[in-house]
Parts: sequence; structure tokens; C-alpha cells
Amino acid sequence: MILPLGEDLLGAPDESVKARLNSVTDLERMVLKAPKAASWQEILDTP
Repeated sequence: MILPLGEDLLGAPDESVKARLNSVTDLERMVLKAPKAASWQEILDTP
């Protein structure tokens, strides 16, 4: 869910980002942050 949204906004993530995304259990917080994020790291660091 977050991958297509992030790719549209930020481009393709590297493998380390993909691995972290696969381990996340609360994607809702990331989905809400993605439209305003300037980088994949900003999405991953969302509390």
C-alpha cells in the first residue's frame, strides 16, 4: 500500500527501504505521512 504511493511521490526506494517497509506493522501512520514527505527516510521515521 505505501510502496505505490511513495514511488509516485519519491521514486523507487532502495532495497533497505523495501526491507524496512516489509517489517512495518502500522502502515496507517506512513500512509498519512507519505503525501507530505520529502524522502523515504521521512516516511520511515514517522512516529
